[in-house]
Amino acid sequence: MGVQKITADDKIFKTPAFLRDRVPFNILLALAGQSSSEIYSDGENFIITVSGAKDAVWAWTINDISDKNLEEMWNFIEYLGTDFTGPYHIFMKSVLVGRSNVKLNVIRYRLAYQCNKLYNVIESHGNIKKADQGDLETIASLILQNENTTEEAAKKRAARWLTDYVPFLWLDNGDQAVAMSVFRSSADGYVRLGGLYVRPDCRSMGYERSLIHKMSERIIADGKTPMIYVTESAKNTSTRYADMGFIKCGRIAEVELQ
Repeated sequence: MGVQKITADDKIFKTPAFLRDRVPFNILLALAGQSSSEIYSDGENFIITVSGAKDAVWAWTINDISDKNLEEMWNFIEYLGTDFTGPYHIFMKSVLVGRSNVKLNVIRYRLAYQCNKLYNVIESHGNIKKADQGDLETIASLILQNENTTEEAAKKRAARWLTDYVPFLWLDNGDQAVAMSVFRSSADGYVRLGGLYVRPDCRSMGYERSLIHKMSERIIADGKTPMIYVTESAKNTSTRYADMGFIKCGRIAEVELQ
């Protein structure tokens, strides 16, 4: 049994087992639709999608994958990792520690929330704006202020988001960008909100909630369901979005090979 390169319309994406796992694998399906991504599968047990920027691997497995399948999958992922330009992280629906001889280190767990109907929220002063190429420096600045990265890396990520995703900015009454997020992926009727950043001096002022609420309104009006992933250990994860109408719908493990 070998691992083969496949396309986004491969039959494995249409199987009930895959479609039932829409949390969080709408991301994998969205990545599969990008021309710059690479997709591999053994045909029935797992799918591996490598992002176009080679900065992440998404792996999906069936529940009863055998030790032999597991070894083959991880050996192939390890081989793919030799060409990576960023941190080598793998995202899976469950932690497979203790099976076979594969050694994994769990980095973090993330919770998935989805919203079918929004509740009213008190909006912050300001307005939403769909970002364009003229906002590249602004987006890069927000990334730089929220992450431990370099200016060059922040600009590269900002450029990729403007090309591959749909970024939005929240502007205060002085038309200064104080928060941002992106429609990061869309598949099987779901759209994930990602890249959520708030200017450090503007946190806890309601800008994040206003931005998420307005973006979710657009997604729901388009007949789709917004989703948000948050780190399980983060404070107030159970209530941060609940009073806007988001409910917990899944859990994902982020792991790395050892």
